[in-house]
Amino acid sequence: MYKNSRIFSSSRLCLILIFALISAVAAAQPTTGNITSNFSSPNGTTKTFSHTQDAGDDRLLIVITQNVDGTNPTGVTYNGVSMTSALNWNNGIGFRNRIWYLEDPAEGSNSVVVTYSGGQWNKSAHVAISFTNSSGIGDLDKNTNGGYNTERGVTLTVEENSKIIAFGTSSGGTGSYIRLPDPTDLARDWNASLCCGKGSYGAVSDAFSAGDQTMTSKDTDGWVYPVALEIKAAVSCSVGDGSSDPTVVEDIAMTNITHATSGVTGVTSETDLPSGVS
Repeated sequence: MYKNSRIFSSSRLCLILIFALISAVAAAQPTTGNITSNFSSPNGTTKTFSHTQDAGDDRLLIVITQNVDGTNPTGVTYNGVSMTSALNWNNGIGFRNRIWYLEDPAEGSNSVVVTYSGGQWNKSAHVAISFTNSSGIGDLDKNTNGGYNTERGVTLTVEENSKIIAFGTSSGGTGSYIRLPDPTDLARDWNASLCCGKGSYGAVSDAFSAGDQTMTSKDTDGWVYPVALEIKAAVSCSVGDGSSDPTVVEDIAMTNITHATSGVTGVTSETDLPSGVS
């Protein structure tokens, strides 16, 4: 009979440790870093501006472009690396809204290059927003039913500790505001006039609890078309802080284990058994 149960208790030990690690997984809210805005005419087929990505783990870069529809952005690079498109939308007032993102961008000051399908001579919006402690983008939505002097909202279902980029275009210049969560006004990180009496506005929220979160905006002198994008928190893992460290208790009580009496090869005497087994 086996009198030492260490061989059999190893799987139990692994399960205990796995459970302890899973129970310690937590989400740390994203840190909003540098925001660089450039509101000017590309005066050709490309627009280049400098943006500094903050140092840290779990980096994320978002670039928002807004321009008179026609000759539209076809690609964006940061430090020569292509960014991925997450939104390509022509809203109801003739403006093209696009979102681009890049995970783990290079730290430091680098060039953002927006390439257009042709010569774009109208004043356009180019906004770069950096984050650290983020696992990437999440829910994304837009309001296609813009309202004149009427609040229009976008609701996202977000994860714990996520932030939201709330932005849009308006037909009344810069008269729009953002409320997120309603009814608290959110200070705008950018608010500028573009071509043809249109305006660009946007802001980054604080972190939210998991669930539905709604942003609203309104232009008292025009139409407004809001967009919202979730910035997810990075997932971290720990095994305790000293007061709640997991413990493992070894139980060597094993009963009713029957050993094989025949068909066992390689064991001819007690001396061939592993150490601790008799």
